[in-house]
Amino acid sequence: MISHRMKSVNRNMIAQISMDNSMRKIALFIVLGMLCTPALGADARFPTGRWAGKPSWCNNRPGETDALPQIFTRTSIEGYENTCRITRIKGNNPFDVSLACTGEGMTSKERTRYTINGNTMLVQDLTDSRTRPYTLHRCRT
Repeated sequence: MISHRMKSVNRNMIAQISMDNSMRKIALFIVLGMLCTPALGADARFPTGRWAGKPSWCNNRPGETDALPQIFTRTSIEGYENTCRITRIKGNNPFDVSLACTGEGMTSKERTRYTINGNTMLVQDLTDSRTRPYTLHRCRT
């Protein structure tokens, strides 16, 4: 016959094992969440918001003109008739970004460098060195 003290020890051990499993599950979810973060290591300082080729384009609306701001999020960059999903970000200003893009019925993989200087961003295509860099301006609205 198991003594009262042994039953208490067994209950405490079961409670401890249960607690350890719960902690393991929490730690696993935290690690998985970090690993599965959009853009695989996206830096929180990566520029988000609306950026335009000219400051006056910030007020333009779709359907009125093609001169629209690009919309940067932690997971994508959306432009006029194209969307690029961010697959990787390397660096911290400049940011070397790998993209999977779709637009006008075509898909492509691209690499682009974004360098922030205040309210401007220099954009350099790393996929095609013949493409000239251009500047985007941060929209305030």
